[in-house]
Amino acid sequence: MTDLTAVGVRRVIDDEKLTATANWFGPTGFPSQPRAAGRHARPAEGDRMNHLTAAEAQRVIQEEKLTATANWYGRTGRRERSAWIDRDGNDWIVWDTDERGDRFYGPSRFASETEALDQFLRMARAHKAADSTAGRRTEGRA
Repeated sequence: MTDLTAVGVRRVIDDEKLTATANWFGPTGFPSQPRAAGRHARPAEGDRMNHLTAAEAQRVIQEEKLTATANWYGRTGRRERSAWIDRDGNDWIVWDTDERGDRFYGPSRFASETEALDQFLRMARAHKAADSTAGRRTEGRA
């Protein structure tokens, strides 16, 4: 590749269909382009849950059966492949864990409870969705 300008890089990302994984100017993708569809892509303004409260988030967790993947201010679900939320002083912190239960994203800090809850629910939903597409191998079968 000889064209290393922003336009050249953008062309490669589009041609190779890397928009979900390319973090150009932060986790939201190109500033003037539609947001990436990656698991932790920041949602467009219209996609956010505006004025989400803790009570509403609890209701969503119950209704969408996210109890296994959502750890609410401490361990309330499983340790591995799950979303976590907690308070740290005046901030909310949100992170998620891998298959070993180790942090692999975050923690992200939020001054706004609504933004923290929104990110937390998105992570919990993503882990639940990943559970439904996971395949299991049994001994002796391909």
